[in-house]
Amino acid sequence: MTRRDALAAVLALAAGCAARRPEPVGRVVWVDPPPNAPAPDANAPDASAPAAPATPPRPMVAALPTLTLDNLRFRDTHECARGECVHARSPLAPAEVAADDGATTLPPTSAWVQVIRPGATVRVPADPAIDLLGVTLVGAVVLDQAPSPRSAAPTAPAWTAFRYGGAGAVLRASGATPAAVLLVTATGPAAPSAEADVGARGPYRAVTRDLQSTETLTWAGGAMHARIAFDAATSPRASLEVLFASDDAPVAEHAHPGAWETLVALSAAGHLHLPAQRVGERDLPARDRTVTDGTVVYVPADVRHAWVPDGTHPLVAIQVYAPPGPEQRFRALAAPPSPAPPSPAP
Repeated sequence: MTRRDALAAVLALAAGCAARRPEPVGRVVWVDPPPNAPAPDANAPDASAPAAPATPPRPMVAALPTLTLDNLRFRDTHECARGECVHARSPLAPAEVAADDGATTLPPTSAWVQVIRPGATVRVPADPAIDLLGVTLVGAVVLDQAPSPRSAAPTAPAWTAFRYGGAGAVLRASGATPAAVLLVTATGPAAPSAEADVGARGPYRAVTRDLQSTETLTWAGGAMHARIAFDAATSPRASLEVLFASDDAPVAEHAHPGAWETLVALSAAGHLHLPAQRVGERDLPARDRTVTDGTVVYVPADVRHAWVPDGTHPLVAIQVYAPPGPEQRFRALAAPPSPAPPSPAP
């Protein structure tokens, strides 16, 4: 059995169904090329590649949306209605994702939206091999911890990002209304970072960032923005940022060497274009994947891809890179141009 066949068998077993399945609403699932399809020439021009825009994209305001339980449209949503719900990773883990899209391993991240009803508790067990990152989307969440709960644990209102190094999170809805959070578990080696372990050394394990007040990085004439909550300096296993792109702002073809991308689309209308390419020892055909509100995309490391909007509404997404590093390009894109050198003296 080849390595690819073994990986496909593991993925099919973990998913609890056949490896090939239709693409569900609200989730991108990569599938094999049709049987006996001719192998693409990875060096040939890609006729299906998106054309460069004829005019500059329209600027947009980087406003964080107001979300409710009614307008969250994620397939990977789990509800904890009562008692304690324990999750080491997504209850709908991405086992079916990526093996046929150039990946040779499972994704290092697992993302899901967790609804927490009043009186219920969600626990992500402590594990030194896992970091938990999250963003409160609806309501407010009490960020308690295990095995040493706190009587006055901090509360994270909407658009608060948080990170638990080594997991060990105990989450509750604050008050009498339900809450919803995006949770992402990240595995992999942790790079040393002086700042990354601040939460573990202080009274609370959770480290928080207010995304409402986080610096907005802007480029492409105001058509694209990002707010970075955690990067390599503060989160050694994965970054977390919010990405904004206007309804006609494409993202050119690119890849992330050595880093997986997880894109959680709160608002989206367009498609992810993956050109014909050779990944490892495999030739992959060009393909397009529809991305709409509620789609979660896992893009393997080193796979070239591009974002092509359809012009109907902007892209607002929470993005995670594992390991961190690619998010630094947003700072480079938003940096003011270097001043021109002075003219030589006459």
